Amino acid sequence: MMIAVALWTLLNTPIQSLPREPSDAWYRKHLPVTLKVTQDVEVKPYSPERRPRGTLVTGRDAKAFTIKKGETFQMTKLLGEGECRIRFLKKDYDLESCPWLEGFTDRETDIYQPVATDRAKGREAHAR
Repeated sequence: MMIAVALWTLLNTPIQSLPREPSDAWYRKHLPVTLKVTQDVEVKPYSPERRPRGTLVTGRDAKAFTIKKGETFQMTKLLGEGECRIRFLKKDYDLESCPWLEGFTDRETDIYQPVATDRAKGREAHAR
């Protein structure tokens, strides 16, 4: 009886909500992580100029593009020292700066918000 109650409780407990400012360890554990942008975000090739908030920097050979407000992208890999790989519209980009990660003074959590992880989705499917 105790096992049945414990199992029922486990299966009917809501999935833990995503943390407000996840740690790099949390991101690493939950890759790939889907992030939603709350404003238009420009993704630009590297230049030595200071970048405004809401701008992501790729390698010099990439073409600039915009992730529109409300759209999502996936962070698929942490590359170290604040760098990561993202997937947007079925294309991968290595970013030189992923401000939502630890180590940035302004993590821009008002712009980049984690909304889902594949592991969380998988857990939801098993709970149904």
